[in-house]
Amino acid sequence: MTQTTTQNSAEEPFILEEFIPFKLAVLSDAVSKLIARDYSDRFGITIAEWRVMALVSQYDEVRAQTVVEKTPMDKVAVSRAVASLVDKGLLEKRTSQADRRSALLHLSAKGNTIATDIQAVAKVHNDDVLQALTTTEQAVLHAILDKLIVQARNLTQ
Repeated sequence: MTQTTTQNSAEEPFILEEFIPFKLAVLSDAVSKLIARDYSDRFGITIAEWRVMALVSQYDEVRAQTVVEKTPMDKVAVSRAVASLVDKGLLEKRTSQADRRSALLHLSAKGNTIATDIQAVAKVHNDDVLQALTTTEQAVLHAILDKLIVQARNLTQ
């Protein structure tokens, strides 16, 4: 960002509802709550637990650190979600053969069944939200979000 751009931005009033991170957080929260409404009562799963399950399901076996890196959750939230899922019998921790100090997370058979059920619900709600956009707009949205994610990560490194 150039100094001129920074000065122009500083002179404009700050309107929270027009702030991209705020809009993304509102959208994320609304969709997460929409999906959670269907699975929290049925399975007793929190949003954080669902995120862990979804990621482990996608990669079959991951370290907790990978969950931290690939989701918007910090180490404490991931650790709590993992512990809860292990207690519920939905997640198993296995010692990594490559690094005995590290544990790999893997869904149990019960966890895999529940993850599959929740993924079906999540896909339906995702499609419902995206119906507000044309197919072209959906593709453009994905491309824009991918660019913004890369840019934000580059700026934080």
